[in-house]
Parts: sequence; C-alpha cells; structure tokens
Amino acid sequence: MLEALVRHAHHLGYKRIYCGTATAVNLLRRSGWSQLEVVEHEGQSLVVFAKETEA
Repeated sequence: MLEALVRHAHHLGYKRIYCGTATAVNLLRRSGWSQLEVVEHEGQSLVVFAKETEA
C-alpha cells in the first residue's frame, strides 16, 4: 500500500510526500522513508518521515 501511495502522489505531480506516525516507525524505515524529526503532539511522540516520489 505504501508503494501505491508513493506512485499515486507521483502521478499527481508531487515530488516529495510526508508522513507522521507514532506506531509504524519500523515499517516506514524498512520501506525507504527518511526520518526528518520527532515532535510532540498531544503528549505523544510522533516521528515525521519524508519520501521522494521519483527514483
């Protein structure tokens, strides 16, 4: 599903997309997303990732 999301974003003209998660950190890392930062949101740590849509 993540790869389909990246392909769809590319098709729509986006060169980079972002994702924030508290639970899927390892999944995004394994899928090649780059970690940008960790932020606090409503008392919970969220990891913000980015992914280039072009290879």
